[in-house]
Amino acid sequence: MRGHGIKAAHRLDGGCAVTQPAQKWSPATDSDRGPAIRLATLPRGEGQELRIEWSTYKGYYFVGLRQWFKAPEGDWRPDGKRGISIKRREIKDVLEALSKALELASRET
Repeated sequence: MRGHGIKAAHRLDGGCAVTQPAQKWSPATDSDRGPAIRLATLPRGEGQELRIEWSTYKGYYFVGLRQWFKAPEGDWRPDGKRGISIKRREIKDVLEALSKALELASRET
């Protein structure tokens, strides 16, 4: 059940696995999180989309790629399991790799 706080977080405690309920999703209100600038929104099927954003967290800049889903209540929520943050220093290398992937993909068609 995606995004409903039902998933569990696991950690090791004295050699035994301890399971704790994950926090329920809520909109970002964290004072450490800066404003996000949405760069693109790509539809990924009914009720799903990929969002690409320029964001900051605790003063660090990054590109966020995350899948979002439309909740039963009608609002959009980030999928806590489907996303990645690309650090500012990694952007150039990731862009070069994606350019190579685009070149390979164009050969395949």
